[in-house]
This record gives sequence, structure tokens and C-alpha cells, in this order.
Amino acid sequence: MDFKDCIDFANENPVAWLATSKDDQPHVRAMGMWYADETGFYFQSAIIKDLVGEIKENPKIELAFF
Repeated sequence: MDFKDCIDFANENPVAWLATSKDDQPHVRAMGMWYADETGFYFQSAIIKDLVGEIKENPKIELAFF
């Protein structure tokens, strides 16, 4: 499987679980993906959500697609 296959799979299955951490505690939430292409995987969230601050503080995240 190459990166193009991953992009295609994500666009065909746009629901993902995004994992972040804050203060050494994991946080996992379901997210609807907007789209994916060669530049990345794009999601939408409000700036006031904890998610944005958690990613800014620690950009090491994981995504799981089903």
C-alpha cells in the first residue's frame, strides 16, 4: 500500500478517530474528514475546542480509519 492508496481509502471512508494527548492523558474523538490529498488529511474543528490547543501543544497525533 502506498500513500495514494491511503488517500483513496480515507476519502472513501471519511470517518476517523483522532487521538491527541494533554497532560499525559489520551483523548480520542470521532471526526468527519473533509478530504485528503497529497498535501495531507483535512478536518474541520472550531478554534475554541480543546482539540486545537492539544494539537498545537503536541502535534504528535494518530488517526484510525475504519
